[in-house]
Amino acid sequence: MLKRTVRLALCVSLLATHAGAVEILSADTQAFVQDSGAIDAIYTLGFRDPEGRSAIKQIGQFYEPVAFTRALLHSSSGQVDVAMKSLGGGYYSAEYARSEPAGKYELELHFRSDYRFADPTVADGRELLAVWFNPPRWTLPVDKSVVKLVLPLALPDGVRVPEDISPDIVDALGFVSDPNNRAEQSHYALVYADYRAERRLTVYAERAKLAPQVTHRVRVYIPRAAMPNLSAERTTRPVDDSAQRTVGSAATPRADATAFWDLTAWDYLKLSPFILFFGNGLLLCIELLLFGLPLALLDRRLQTRWFDAVFALKESKLIHPTRGILFGLTAAVVLVRFLWLCASAVAWGTVKLLRLHPLLDTWMKRRVPDYVAPEITVSTFRRPGFVPELPAEEAALVLGRPIKALNTLVLRMQQKGVVRIVNRNPLQLFVADVSRAEGPVELALLEALTPQGTLTREGVDRVLGELTRCMQPKVWRADIAATAADYKARADRAWNELRAAPFATRGRLFELHWAPLYLHDAFFSMVGETIGHVPVASAADSALGALAGVRTEASPLGGVMAIQDFATGVVGAIEHGVATSLDRIEALFGFDNGAPNGTPNGVPPGAPAYAVGYDACHSACHSACHSACHSACHDACHSACHDACACHSACHDACHSSCAGSF
Repeated sequence: MLKRTVRLALCVSLLATHAGAVEILSADTQAFVQDSGAIDAIYTLGFRDPEGRSAIKQIGQFYEPVAFTRALLHSSSGQVDVAMKSLGGGYYSAEYARSEPAGKYELELHFRSDYRFADPTVADGRELLAVWFNPPRWTLPVDKSVVKLVLPLALPDGVRVPEDISPDIVDALGFVSDPNNRAEQSHYALVYADYRAERRLTVYAERAKLAPQVTHRVRVYIPRAAMPNLSAERTTRPVDDSAQRTVGSAATPRADATAFWDLTAWDYLKLSPFILFFGNGLLLCIELLLFGLPLALLDRRLQTRWFDAVFALKESKLIHPTRGILFGLTAAVVLVRFLWLCASAVAWGTVKLLRLHPLLDTWMKRRVPDYVAPEITVSTFRRPGFVPELPAEEAALVLGRPIKALNTLVLRMQQKGVVRIVNRNPLQLFVADVSRAEGPVELALLEALTPQGTLTREGVDRVLGELTRCMQPKVWRADIAATAADYKARADRAWNELRAAPFATRGRLFELHWAPLYLHDAFFSMVGETIGHVPVASAADSALGALAGVRTEASPLGGVMAIQDFATGVVGAIEHGVATSLDRIEALFGFDNGAPNGTPNGVPPGAPAYAVGYDACHSACHSACHSACHSACHDACHSACHDACACHSACHDACHSSCAGSF
C-alpha cells in the first residue's frame, strides 16, 4: 500500500509593511462533503491586526485543483473584496481592494477543492469510507478552532433539533466515529446542517487554544454506499495519512488509487520488479542496441565470446524469471553481467598499466606456491564418555526396549491429560485433550490411533520412527555404550533407594520416580520383591497400576504364570514394528556397520550380537511358542522377556543367551 503524507496546510503569513504581531481569535470551517469526495468549504478567520495592511502576502498550501468562489474581508466599517492570486505550488495571496487600518477583521473564503477527502477502508468486514478534513494550519496560536463536517448522510424528517438525533438514528445511517480523533477534541457533538434540501448529519468538533503549527483534523467513517460517485483518483497534493488508522480495535487498510505519475521515488522503487518483469522484452531490445551490438562486433574482431557471456541467448526461454525473453528479469541480469564485464575490463586495464613499471611488474608476477603434502584426518564427532540427557522413552530405545518406550510415552501422556487408558490388554486409549499434546512424538501417536483408540502395526512403526528421529540430534555425539550403562546404573540406584524406604511409602515413591524404575531389566520381579503383587484390577491412571498390574493364567508347561497386562497390550501391534524400528535405531548408532537395508530385518551376516540378538530371540521364541501358547508365552516373550514372562525355567536361559538384553 502506497503511503503518502496527507496534510491540508494553509500556512498563512500576515506580512505587510510595518506589520506587527497578529492575534488569531477564531477559525470557523464548514466543510460540505460531496458525493465525489470533494469539499465545498466556507472558512472564516477572525483576527486582530494591530497595525493595518493591504494584503496577506501568502496563504497555502491548498489541495489542488482548488477554485475560490468568494473572498471577503469584514470589518466594523463594512466589507472589502479580496482577490486570491496564485503564487504557484498551491500557494495564494489575498489582496484587499483597499488598504485597511488596524482593527478587528474576519476573512471569509468560499472555495471548492476537488481533492478526494474520502478513502476506502475495511473494518470488521464492513466496507467504509474514512472521511476527513482539516482547516488551515497557522504559525500563530488560535484561541478557538471549530470544524463542522457536513456528511452526505440525510437525517429522517422527524429531526427538528439536534437533541432529536438519537444513537439508533446514527447507527442506522452507518456512522462510525474515530475514538482517537474524538479524544483530541475539546468539544465533540453530532448536529445537523441544511444543505441542498436535505437535513444532513454534521460533526461538530472544537479545539481551544490550538498551538502553532498544529493541525485541527476531523475524521469519521461512513458506509461506502453513501458516496456512489466517489472519485477514483487523487490530486498532486499530499494525502492524509490518518486515513490508515483504526476504527475501534479493527485495522482499516486503505485502497489508494493515486495516479501512476503522482508516485514518489520510493513508490517507483517498489514497483520496479513488476515494471522489469512485464517490460523485459522492450528492455532487452534497448540493451541489444546499446551494448549488445558493440559486444558482437568486438567478439568478431577479437575472437572473444563476450556477447554470449552477457546475453546467454542459447539458454533463453520465452518466459522465465532469469532467462526469459518476453517476460522475466533477464534485462536486469544482463545489465549486471555487462557492468561486471566492464568492471573486469577496467581492473584488467589497470593491472596492465601498472605492470608497465618494471618494479611493479616484478612484484606482481605470480609466484609458484610451495608444495605441501596433503594430510588426511579421520575423525568422528562422538565424544568418549559423553552421556546425553534423554527422556524415559528415548532412554528405553537406547537400551533396546521399544515396548517400554511406547508404554512410557503412553503413561506420560495420560499423566499430562492428553489421553486416558481405557483398556490395557489390548491397549486402547481415549483422547482426552489434543491441545495438551507436545512435540512431534505425541502428535504422531495421536495420529496413529485408530477410531477405536488402538494401535496398529503400522501406527506403532510410525511412532517409534518419529521417536527415533527426535532422538537423533541428541545422541549424534553420544557414547552409546556409556549411555546405556549410565541409564542402567540410574535404574539400579532408583531401585536401591526404593528398597531403602519404609514399605508403607514405597507405593508413593514409585509414583514419583517410576520412569528410571521401569527401565530396569528385572522390573517385574523387582516390583514383586519390593512392593508386592499388584492385581490387574488396579487403577490404570496410576503408574504402579498401569505398569505393574498382572493377571495369572495357567501355563502350558504346568503351574501358574503371571503376565503383565500393560506390557503385553501392544505386543501384537509391535511384532512387526519393533523389527523395523530397531533397524532404524541400529543404523543411527552404527550397529550394522553401514550394511545395506536389503538384508533380512536390516541385519547383515556377521553383524554385532546387539543387532543379531533381536532376530535370534524373535525367531526362536516365535517359532517355539506360537502354536502352544499364543495368548500367554508368545505375548510375554515379545514384551521383553524379563518384564512379562514369569516362566524363567522354560524361556529365560534360551532367550538371555541369544538376546543378551537387546529386546
